[in-house]
Amino acid sequence: MQKFGVDAFRFVPGKESFYRRLSVRECARIQTFPDSHKLCYERIIDGYKMMGNAVLVNLAFHLATAVERCVGKASRRRSTRGKSHSTATASTARRMTRSRGLEHPSLFQGSGRDRRPYHAGTAAPDRVRFAFGRSSSCLDSAHHNRRVTMPTRLSQRFQQARIASGLKPGQLASLAGLGTEEVGGNLIARFERDGEDMLSDTKLAKIASALGIPSDEVASLETDERRRARAEWEAWSNEPIPTSFYVRMMPAVWHQVELPETVTTPEQALEWARSHSRWAPYLRCLCWSRRHATYIRPDGTSYEAHTGFNEDGPGPYMRLA
Repeated sequence: MQKFGVDAFRFVPGKESFYRRLSVRECARIQTFPDSHKLCYERIIDGYKMMGNAVLVNLAFHLATAVERCVGKASRRRSTRGKSHSTATASTARRMTRSRGLEHPSLFQGSGRDRRPYHAGTAAPDRVRFAFGRSSSCLDSAHHNRRVTMPTRLSQRFQQARIASGLKPGQLASLAGLGTEEVGGNLIARFERDGEDMLSDTKLAKIASALGIPSDEVASLETDERRRARAEWEAWSNEPIPTSFYVRMMPAVWHQVELPETVTTPEQALEWARSHSRWAPYLRCLCWSRRHATYIRPDGTSYEAHTGFNEDGPGPYMRLA
């Protein structure tokens, strides 16, 4: 179809008989809605938009089932650990594990490049279930690690500088380039309340630059725990790993493809990933290390992705084996 206006398309003139647009009901079937489900809309465009924004019914069912199963396991474990452990709420446990996630090997799962810290948000290629099993990991870590988050000297210094500048958290977030005022403002508010462990070095530098705080002052106010966690992360991220190749089959879903045995160098891997006709229509990713990945667009252009301390990894997250 050819686009000739806002939300307006038409078939190629003279070839109208070759095409037929999917009906709203057919779109609903693709989204796994049962035929008994009543679709209510006045304009046809609203019906298509409703189906386009919908989550697959079967996908939602399986996700909810996995969450229910993991929450049930966490509840049973919590009930057998005594009264003292039952008082720790899930939110407190999450803050505890987030602040110390890089320090404890028990929070690492998988092997190779999938051996990521719990809070980095990475699921192993064939273990999407792990993404929904974190509630039990949080509670386990909270039981062994009772660290209550609180403001640090660094977060208090940033808060004082923000107030002295007459800025609200959202305004500072916009000035520092941390996304929208709402999302970035909440991040800064949590940082001032819970300390600097949750912020990456990149975001910390952006906020410091916006407030005019020198980098050497930031370094002097860091906690020993953060320095120790960064050193452990650097040692872990510098470990050599095999090059891995992923193809995005659909938004947020990546498929891992084994590289041929004849591919032994980064140059050969990049050339193979670019020239393979089967994967040419898709966005592709070559992960060289835990810090660096190369993404190849369908048009053949590429860009580099790098990651730092307390940041998400450079490679894709949701993967299929």
